[in-house]
Amino acid sequence: MAGRVEHGAEDVEVTVDNGGPNRATPHHEVAGQKKHLYRKKLLTLYTAALNGDWRSAESIIKSDPTFLNSSITDDYKTALHIAAGAKQTAFVKKLVNLMQNQESHLDLQDENDNTAFCLAVIAGSVPVAKILMKKVPQLALIRGGKNSTPLFIAVIFGRHDMARLLYRETESHLKHLELEHLQHIFFTCIETDMFYIAIQLLAQSRDLAVARKSDGQTALHMLARKPSAFAGKKPGILKMLLSSCKGSNDSTALELVSSLWTNVLSKTNLDVQKEIDVPFNLLFEAAELGNYEFLAELLRLYPELIWETDCENRTIFHIAVLHRHVDIFNQIYSIGSIKDVVVAYKIPGNECEVWDNMLHLAAKLPSPHRLDMVSGAALQMQRELLWFEEVRSVVQPSDRERKGLKGLTPRKLFSRQHEGLLERGEKWMRDTSESCMIVATLITTVVYSAGFSTPGGNDNTKGTPVLINHTLFHVFAVSEAVALSFSITSTLMFLCILTSRYAEEDFLKSLPLKLMAGLATLFISMMAMIVAFSAAFFLAYRDSYNHHRLRWVPLLVSAFAFLPAVLFVLLQYRLFLDMFHSTCCSRSLFRPRKSMFSSKV
Repeated sequence: MAGRVEHGAEDVEVTVDNGGPNRATPHHEVAGQKKHLYRKKLLTLYTAALNGDWRSAESIIKSDPTFLNSSITDDYKTALHIAAGAKQTAFVKKLVNLMQNQESHLDLQDENDNTAFCLAVIAGSVPVAKILMKKVPQLALIRGGKNSTPLFIAVIFGRHDMARLLYRETESHLKHLELEHLQHIFFTCIETDMFYIAIQLLAQSRDLAVARKSDGQTALHMLARKPSAFAGKKPGILKMLLSSCKGSNDSTALELVSSLWTNVLSKTNLDVQKEIDVPFNLLFEAAELGNYEFLAELLRLYPELIWETDCENRTIFHIAVLHRHVDIFNQIYSIGSIKDVVVAYKIPGNECEVWDNMLHLAAKLPSPHRLDMVSGAALQMQRELLWFEEVRSVVQPSDRERKGLKGLTPRKLFSRQHEGLLERGEKWMRDTSESCMIVATLITTVVYSAGFSTPGGNDNTKGTPVLINHTLFHVFAVSEAVALSFSITSTLMFLCILTSRYAEEDFLKSLPLKLMAGLATLFISMMAMIVAFSAAFFLAYRDSYNHHRLRWVPLLVSAFAFLPAVLFVLLQYRLFLDMFHSTCCSRSLFRPRKSMFSSKV
């Protein structure tokens, strides 16, 4: 539809595209010499809406009120579209107030069929959305681009707070949505971690529990592949802050799994098995990814799943061993005598009477991603040895030396699979020890030399230090002795590492303990040396305290002197903690903290 609108002294042709009810997207074109001036106004209004400059926008709109509802871009966006998408709350509020008795213009759509409300939803601007809905509540139901409801738009863009708001506003209308669109919203909620809304949708339509995406996955299959969604029910302070920033909610993925699984279990055993197996077995997918909480919820309601095996006759415990997921494997201690049956499962091959057992899986090298969960090749080798020894303790004695599909015993298979890691571990241990040994040697040299250069010098007649009665001198002397002693000890520890034979069993206890001792004594010697240096410096500047202007000098120098020690701690504490945990707390590594078969995990 075309027509003409008077813009002051300007003749402006207006083209209106009425694609449906309440849709009007005017477009202005100006001919002649007025075109440049008109485009300048459009640009000014666009910039004002984008930046929230109400004064500039108001002057243009007052000079020509038709600008209020006219498109100002080639894709038919109005000033309201621009301001809403830019989260300019104050600008939108004033603009809407000008549109008295013009509420029908609030649902104008751009070229992509998006209203200004849809753009506010995309931007995640809840205040703007509330302003628009207060004026026209039906905006929450008007579909935008690709025939998407505002709720679906909020979900697909991950706008948690906006999605919560829109769900409350449109809850009563969701039951009238076509099933396909409802499923899209449901699955997208899972993809974007909006579990609160997914749970509410599931409560409205139980069929969503067995609905499938185009690739055949159900909601449970999607959640089986999302171990990050089950990071723990009691996150740390930082995690809670981050969750609140993105609009997270109290409803967790675990609650959604429980609701979904309860619905699935209401079906026949054959249907339940189909839901598990198609398009892939969600049980083994979760076990491979280490999705412990997910598995725990399934097994809590259906313990018989521990007997489930894949095409290679492996249970979830076999998969956990293969991919080194300790939380899942530890649950083998919670099933009592059933453990002996589960670990006895064999992995068949093409030849009769030849098979792999669980210990052969522990002997295989895991993926680099799983290895990198521990710092350094040496500690990775240590963790692999811990896994092998733990699995060896639970398998039947007859399986410990049984040859597998490759004609190797588990121990020989372990050695062959870990040859490269053993070499990298030796190189890492040598390189680390050599670097630290150089530092320890330098500290020994410096401290030894400083011991014969006492602060303040010696008495020429007695030969004793001039400042021997000063408290700081005693601090200096003791610190020197400590630094010298511990630096020499550190050097010896690293020397022992360098001369080690680097056998596999050395990586289990001997080498990590020596490295821990070397790093600890190196840090102590470094701190003692810094204390000695600071004491000497305070003695040298002891007279400066009579001069107020110089008091900051020794304090500042001492503060800078401690920076290397702080850096050492920041750079090495993760390595030290990993070594301590793997070496000294290895017994607690393979013990379940709580059974996944308890009434509630």
